[in-house]
Amino acid sequence: MAKREIRSKLAMTVLIVAAISMIFCGCIGQEPEETTTPEETTKEPIKIGFSHPFTGPASELGATVKRGIDLAIEEINESGGVLGRPLKIFLADDRCDPTEAPKAIQKLITIDKVEFILGPQCSSAVLAILPIVNEEQIPMVVYAATSPTITKQIGAGGFEWIFRVNPMDAAMGPPFADYAMKELGVQSVSILALNNDWGRGNVDVWEGLSEELGFEIKSIDYFQYGDTEFTPILTKIKDVNADAIFLIADYQEGYNVMKQYHELGMTQLVLGRGGVATKHFFEIAGEELANGIYGINFYTIKLDSPEHDAFVERFKERSGYLPDIGGAWGYTATYVLKAGIEKAGTTDKFAVRDALETVTLDNFLGHIEFDDHNQSWSPVWIQQLKDGDEILIAEVPTLPYKEIFYASLEE
Repeated sequence: MAKREIRSKLAMTVLIVAAISMIFCGCIGQEPEETTTPEETTKEPIKIGFSHPFTGPASELGATVKRGIDLAIEEINESGGVLGRPLKIFLADDRCDPTEAPKAIQKLITIDKVEFILGPQCSSAVLAILPIVNEEQIPMVVYAATSPTITKQIGAGGFEWIFRVNPMDAAMGPPFADYAMKELGVQSVSILALNNDWGRGNVDVWEGLSEELGFEIKSIDYFQYGDTEFTPILTKIKDVNADAIFLIADYQEGYNVMKQYHELGMTQLVLGRGGVATKHFFEIAGEELANGIYGINFYTIKLDSPEHDAFVERFKERSGYLPDIGGAWGYTATYVLKAGIEKAGTTDKFAVRDALETVTLDNFLGHIEFDDHNQSWSPVWIQQLKDGDEILIAEVPTLPYKEIFYASLEE
């Protein structure tokens, strides 16, 4: 009898302890934030670092790209991961700032101990961390920064651990300027550009094109991330009366430029690069301010293929948003990295770097394959923002500009 009583008391004690534990761990009446399969919990994840502007004036860029990367990682992990291991993303905020970017990358490398890196978005941030990533010998895939200087420096340019999947501005400027002259009748432009490596890189490209194609650049002005007052610059641009304004800007600064452009009653054509030339800009600025902008970019929501349609549906279902440039290319870069690891058959960083050199991937964005500068040459698209929608005008291959660009490096 005594033994039964002791056992009963012991059982009751165990039940009470278990109940208390469940309450303190939040297991009662609360859904876990993340779920993993039994296999995933027993396998070490592959750590991928993601450096991007999550705060500051360029934070909208970080939000859009993360949606694409999150979707890709979710799909990959649901399909068994890579080499049977799940992918796990680690974040670092570079604020699109070349002084913050090295700190963000060091956080990923020294604290999170990531094995691979995606990003950053901004050209100045990429250029600031190239020596660090190369010295640490970590494969990094760039998916959105477009400065031609990056291509000059990676692969055969010296930084062999960095790969860029997206087209660069030296491949987008020529067809866009040619279209503006031949189809829109543009003979002169005023350039208004973000004062960073991306903006200045575009200016360099268009200064060269003005001599080559014969259009006049009447003025060049720069602004900083976070600037809100553009009336003095736009007044000057209005006075010089170029046929078009070439605006190199992301969402928030683009919104302020276009707002004050309309307030001044300006009528020049607007040619855009960056966030101002995407359908997402309608959501930021509204139809009245965004309407009529022409742009060239390395993604368009108007791509017509079953694969793209399925991607858009999954993206919107998961995030509540339509994809834009960053979302589509963050998604694609994740799959390129997956292909490199799988081709290597290991996560050994030297093997993965070597595998990435010969990886090929075809998806709705085109053909991804790296040359000896670790640069890929997929198509770009000319479009116009009109009546709340993005109107696709033309698909333009970038390969014809490959030899021209590399020849310019030898001059």
